Formats: sequence, structure tokens, C-alpha cells
Amino acid sequence: VKPALLRHFFEQDWTRVTYLDPDIQVFSSFDNLLDDAAAISVTPHLLADFPLDNEKPNQQSILHAGIFNLGFISTTVASKEFLNWWSDKLNLYCTMEVREGYHVDQRWVDWGVAFCDTQVIRSPGMNVAYWNLHERSVRVEEEAYSIISQGKETPLSFFHFSGFVGPTFTKLSKHSTRRFTAAEVPQKLLKEYSVERSYWSKKVSIPLWTLGGRLGGMALPTEWRKSMLLAARALSLNVSHPINFEA
Repeated sequence: VKPALLRHFFEQDWTRVTYLDPDIQVFSSFDNLLDDAAAISVTPHLLADFPLDNEKPNQQSILHAGIFNLGFISTTVASKEFLNWWSDKLNLYCTMEVREGYHVDQRWVDWGVAFCDTQVIRSPGMNVAYWNLHERSVRVEEEAYSIISQGKETPLSFFHFSGFVGPTFTKLSKHSTRRFTAAEVPQKLLKEYSVERSYWSKKVSIPLWTLGGRLGGMALPTEWRKSMLLAARALSLNVSHPINFEA
């Protein structure tokens, strides 16, 4: 639904729409980093390669997931054509099939560099997460957070708590095996987020829904998914928003 949601706001005459995953916490404004001349603005998963330490994530993780992390994407009206193309792709191929090259909505945006004016934001304070903490660390001074990367200090724009497992620096995410020290990720940051997360999980109720007797959060049977995907792709000859790559 991500490209459809972004497109919906442009239909209401918005000039820029920025999406953030619900497990992201914003610490400072990053408006000044966004290029209004670009159609889309994205952040790469990392700015330096992983160490050869047999831990995860590793180079294969990024090859599977894509260059950019789609927990964040900022778009302008110039992105409409790309959003139409992306939306059509996700109608049929928003699946987690690593061997086929699919990683839900994410890897498609790698194509943006070729298809539209794409701003790659390389600020180490953007989209900080377990997949790039090998190259940057979080510093806290009183109530202000910043990022130390390559000897330089940058304001922390937002932290992505993907796969968060609790306020412990020994394991930050269920998706990672790499350990971090308190110097790299202060306990203050993790504890504050844990408290906020606990508060809002109690405050916001999740509606119950089912599909064929399967409760929300339960995986659909593999045979269902394959049947629905085959049926959808059989009807895919008429694309609702064809993109003109020569325009």
C-alpha cells in the first residue's frame, strides 16, 4: 500500500510526502537534507562495508534486501509516474521470495536511480539501525543525540528500531547476530524507546481480522499464496499505470 498511500496525498495537492516506518523514532528535523528537485529521496542501508566477522547482517543480507531501506522514503510531485509503476509491481510481486529476487516492496526502489531523479541521502544521522551500527555509533549528551561516523559528529535525525528486542546492548534486533557495546548504542536511547513502545502498545488497540479463518499475524498457507499470485499474474496483461521510460 505504500506507493498508493503516497499517491493519495498528491491527489490532494500535497507537494511533498514522507513515509516513515512505525518503528522509527525521529530526534531532529531533516527537512534541510531533502532535495526538492528530486522525485524520491532514499537512504542506503549502509555507507561502509561490513567487517568479515561471520555475523549478520552481512553482504548477502543487503544483496537480498536491496540497496535502500524503505522504512523511509520522501517523495515530491515529480514521483507520480514512478509511484504508478511501483504500485503496479507491488500488486503482483510484493512477496518475500529471495531466490526470485523479491523482498516485498523494497528492492523495486533500487530501480528508481535509473527511472527517476533520485536523491541518495548519505547523512550518517539518517535511518540509523542495526544494519549500519558497525560504521557509526550513537552519542548522547544530556538530552541531545548525535552520530559519530568516520571521526565526524552528525545530529541524529532518526533511529530505526527494526526487530527491537528490548533495552539491552548485547542484542539490539532479532534480525542481527552482531553485538554492540553501550558505547556504540547508549542504554538511555534503548530504554526510552522501550518505555514509549510499551505505553503505545497498550494505548493503541489492534483490530481483529481474519482471512479464511486465519487470524491477523498468522502466515497464509503456502498453497493459498501461490494460487493467488498465479491468478493475479494471469490477469496482469492490462497494467493500470504504464510508465513511459523515454519521457
